[in-house]
Amino acid sequence: MRKRSRYRPKPVILDTMAHVRMSIAPVTDMPKLVDCRIRNHDCLAQLAQGKATKAELNVIIAALNVAEALIMQDVGEEYLQQLRDGQDAIVELSRRGIERGAFIATGPQLTAINWAMELHDAQLDVITVAQLERAIAKVQAIVRSGGARAIA
Repeated sequence: MRKRSRYRPKPVILDTMAHVRMSIAPVTDMPKLVDCRIRNHDCLAQLAQGKATKAELNVIIAALNVAEALIMQDVGEEYLQQLRDGQDAIVELSRRGIERGAFIATGPQLTAINWAMELHDAQLDVITVAQLERAIAKVQAIVRSGGARAIA
């Protein structure tokens, strides 16, 4: 059997002007942003009601990871400590939930997570599509390299 070639052709952008226009457009112009925000806040509501599962926690964790990647791009860098508090709260909640079998947040944890999610929403109001794509790529690279905190 022949060894597979490492060569992978780069994708071809057929309409470069549309691609450039799309990357500098604000994220608020994207129709899928509304679905994303609804999903994020639905998961947050499930957590507040004590009905959250691992899937809902993963959505919240992903949103907070994107918020951290956006802070690395200097979008809301003055709120880094509040975001870290929210991330610490979700990690502590997740670890305790895995041990007990139910993800139930305490008052301070829920406050910290709500604040971090509010920061994420504010960031989505001011960034462009290109910034969001870079943030998602950064999060994926960190997770692939093993630089993320493992919960369980």
